[in-house]
Amino acid sequence: MQTLAMSVDSITLDESDWLPTEIFQQILLCLSPNDPSTIPTILNCMQCSKRFYSMASFPLIWRRQYLHRWTLSDPGHEAARVTECKGDWSRMYAVRARRDIDVVSIVREMSIAHEGRLLQAQNVAKVYGKDCWNVLKSLADNGMDSQRFAEAYWAGQLREAMVRKDSYECLLKLHDDGNSCTFEEGLSTLSSFFGIHYDEIGAILDNLADRCRQFLEQQGIPLPGSPRCELGRLSVEICRWMRMEGFVAAEGDAYYRVAGNFLHEVLHSHRSTLPLSLVCVFVSLGQRIGLKAYPVNFPGHVLAWVGLSTDGDEHIHVDVYGSSTQPIITPADINRIFTSYGVDPAEYSSLLGPANTLVMVKRALNNVIASVRRPPVNANPFWFRQRVYSGVALVQAILAHNNAAAWRLNVIAVGITTLTNMHYPLDAVVALEPLLAVRFPESDLSHLKKEISKANGKPAPEIVLRRDDLTNPNYFVGMVVRQESHDGSPQQQIGIIVGWRRNGAIIEYTCPQTCFHMRYDSYSFAEEQHFVPIRCDTKEGAHVLLKALLRESENAGRYFVDSTVSNSGCIWLVPGDELRASFPDDLEAGRAWMEREDQTSVPELDLRL
Repeated sequence: MQTLAMSVDSITLDESDWLPTEIFQQILLCLSPNDPSTIPTILNCMQCSKRFYSMASFPLIWRRQYLHRWTLSDPGHEAARVTECKGDWSRMYAVRARRDIDVVSIVREMSIAHEGRLLQAQNVAKVYGKDCWNVLKSLADNGMDSQRFAEAYWAGQLREAMVRKDSYECLLKLHDDGNSCTFEEGLSTLSSFFGIHYDEIGAILDNLADRCRQFLEQQGIPLPGSPRCELGRLSVEICRWMRMEGFVAAEGDAYYRVAGNFLHEVLHSHRSTLPLSLVCVFVSLGQRIGLKAYPVNFPGHVLAWVGLSTDGDEHIHVDVYGSSTQPIITPADINRIFTSYGVDPAEYSSLLGPANTLVMVKRALNNVIASVRRPPVNANPFWFRQRVYSGVALVQAILAHNNAAAWRLNVIAVGITTLTNMHYPLDAVVALEPLLAVRFPESDLSHLKKEISKANGKPAPEIVLRRDDLTNPNYFVGMVVRQESHDGSPQQQIGIIVGWRRNGAIIEYTCPQTCFHMRYDSYSFAEEQHFVPIRCDTKEGAHVLLKALLRESENAGRYFVDSTVSNSGCIWLVPGDELRASFPDDLEAGRAWMEREDQTSVPELDLRL
């Protein structure tokens, strides 16, 4: 790539005459979109001469680069760009790149100052829409190993809030009409609490369906549309292919694994899972292949209803979970199961037909709650349990079937207490308020708007002074500390001091498994449990530990804006304005400590107090 760029820069106008236009353009088409030097190389070509400008402006060259960089676009903005640029892909690329620069600048401001952060997030969501998803994902994915971890945190939170807005909209539609979304769309709303959009899940299911179709064709299985298509045989073969791909029935403790309730986890790495998730995959594959397939809200565990048409003249019930032994459920089996569960015969027909999406989502929520509550709860990280509880509370509020007034109050009350916590700090303004504002009068949302306005202003915390004329604090916000395990074993816990209470420090423990073997915990207090500052053997080792901490910490980017490592191997995270307002003595104490450890001056940081 560099050789090509140097060669292009050195070619004169006369020397370029020997190179046919088609070959030159083909060379540029071969440049990898993943290589950061590709765009500068193409731009250098355009600056050489008019002929080179014309050749490097070839639409296919810029179209390839554009579609690779921006896999998602806001439909309205994209249509406007096509009209404005008259289909010129190079101009569209330039316009889109400038929008990315604007978004990066806004996110940088959000990461530094608390005041105005919510309104900035709301404006990005309104003005840019899906146009900013790719750049936000890039910032979130690439920033956690660098000094820009705060930018990475807020970029990730903003993108996730926009993802959840689509999910909240889907749930609101389900509240009005239980079948307004497909089964896979409804179940995917739960994955949005981990920042996964339905489009990502749908793309994976599309790929799986293509592979499943190829398998069926290779096996000579007639597909829907063929007069030789047999429902039973086709369903059995789809189940067999799923088992070959790892989608099998979970047993024992694996049955209650929380990840098995979230479709993105099931599709990626937790394919040994529970019935509802297996049925969702089966139904999604069947529908893409051409079958009429739906979930069945059967007692015990979920089944699949499969037919060639929706009139129900010819259909079967498939037990995907038990497909390794008996995939097709006969009428005799159904009667036996109903009898064992004491089902009223009058309810048989309602329990055998296709279930609506709302019923399935509520059943999935019950599964999630059962999994999270199943001991030992410490098998799941504290932050993970809190995130799941928060998400479930919100979904339950949105799907509540109370009268309109009670439902509105329920959503707002739960939204305020849940969305302003540490897990979804931007959802109230980016996702919840815009959707509710369309459905309800402004007077009904006055409490929500008041809380958002309060959260958007300057922080007004309880100030904790920890320094007097005689003493300086030995421990302070942002210090990375080590604590021995509670049971006296050699295992260690590494954490970051994120605040103070009357009885000691609040420490957020993380588990950087690449460096140490540790347990998760939530908080510890200084007077109850002894801890000491981390001192790594080398400065390089401290940087490795710091990167691991930033990757594993749930909230480092929210509360801290920078980090520094001393020559002695100590780590300090520089507190942001929220923590500095609460603990005004800690900033100078931390700076002084690092100077003592370094025996050099710590540079002033742009904290924009």
